[in-house]
Amino acid sequence: MEFTYNGGKPFRGDIVVPEGTKKIGHEVFFQHSNINSVVLPSSVKEIDEKAFAYCTNLKSITLSDSLESIAPFAFFMCEELDSIIIPNSVTTLGACAFASCTKLRKLVLSNKITEIPNRAFSDCNNIESLTIPRTITAIGYSAFKSCKRLKSVTIPNSVKSIDYSAFGDCDSLTYIFSLINEPASVYTDFYDKEMFSIPLYVLPGMKEVYQKTGEWKKFLTIVEMTEEELQQKEKEVDEATGIASIKAQQHVPSDRIYTLEGTYVGNDIKSLKKGIYIIHGKKVVIR
Repeated sequence: MEFTYNGGKPFRGDIVVPEGTKKIGHEVFFQHSNINSVVLPSSVKEIDEKAFAYCTNLKSITLSDSLESIAPFAFFMCEELDSIIIPNSVTTLGACAFASCTKLRKLVLSNKITEIPNRAFSDCNNIESLTIPRTITAIGYSAFKSCKRLKSVTIPNSVKSIDYSAFGDCDSLTYIFSLINEPASVYTDFYDKEMFSIPLYVLPGMKEVYQKTGEWKKFLTIVEMTEEELQQKEKEVDEATGIASIKAQQHVPSDRIYTLEGTYVGNDIKSLKKGIYIIHGKKVVIR
């Protein structure tokens, strides 16, 4: 019923947990640095605290479609973990669950969880874009702090609280999409002053509201877009660069040109030096 460690030889290689197991116990694989991959059966419903913490060579894990909870620090410091898909069966995610998974590139969150807890994904340096499920009401303290390559974030209307430094030290953040239609009802504490120099995209008719509200009013550039356009823009985010195309609007030029690092360099293609640029979400080589 519960997979536990009996103190024998350390686990190593590729691990397949037996069918019928319902729980991965406390610190079962803790510091087992020779594990490469883990497959969990459909019977597993719970991953206990620090179950896989410090599995520094764990590259992949297949989570059960019946999994319901991931405890605090469950995958802390799994430095080689490349991607994680949290199935929609998961309703509970613990603090620091995936913190310091420094190579984590792909992240898909369950649409059944209501809170992203404190430091859940802090120091996940390779995540480039993030869509927060529409079930989330709270983003915890430092939830995504120091995600150094995070370039875009979509915040759904369901969010009521963004805690202290939730996106602090996200040095590559290029834009935020906010679908929140009552920003005054949302507690926000973005903390990082550099964040306010990037564009904030909001729904039509909401620009003036955001300009008068709490932390939101600190954003220097606020642009209105319809939800459909925001969703399309999100879909067009290039995984390699994090740059997206924008549909032509009066207030957003359709020919904006960016470097691969996300720096805006104008809209005159004739003035560009030799190199690779992003135009309409596509890479363009200037020879």
